[in-house]
Amino acid sequence: MKTYNNKNISKKEIAKGLRTMDPTQIFRMYHRIYGHIDRKGVHKFIKNFATSERVRRAAYGIAYSTKNAERRNAIEFECIKRHGFFHGNDRKNVIDMLKRECADVVSSYAKRPMYGVSHLYFCSPLYGHQDYNKRRMIKIDGNERFCELVINYANKFFSPVYDK
Repeated sequence: MKTYNNKNISKKEIAKGLRTMDPTQIFRMYHRIYGHIDRKGVHKFIKNFATSERVRRAAYGIAYSTKNAERRNAIEFECIKRHGFFHGNDRKNVIDMLKRECADVVSSYAKRPMYGVSHLYFCSPLYGHQDYNKRRMIKIDGNERFCELVINYANKFFSPVYDK
């Protein structure tokens, strides 16, 4: 048995998976070998291991087809969730962003949380809501208390900001 990228998988097993031309199975096999999913890599993988001209010609369609996009996104989501890169919900994303921004307050790229009309934003302390690179994070409706806690926590690190 030959190893590919330090994974024990036989060339026969790869060829059998490619012959089915099932995108789900091919993407899972690619993820099993390389640990991530990227369309260009899948396209090269199919071309390199294809046992017939029919599979080789179908490589582009399998890797880049919009018909298979939903299936591919489901696989990526499943892989990300399984391997720990999945951030559970919006509140977790806000907390992670807050930790990153409060760690480096003096940077010219630092962003602080601010209320918007309907969302909580991370904006430049200097430009406020006029920041062209502000980031919308979470809806305020239903998360009022959480948003208030986030802003109060950030005020400990950032100086007061007055909207323009």
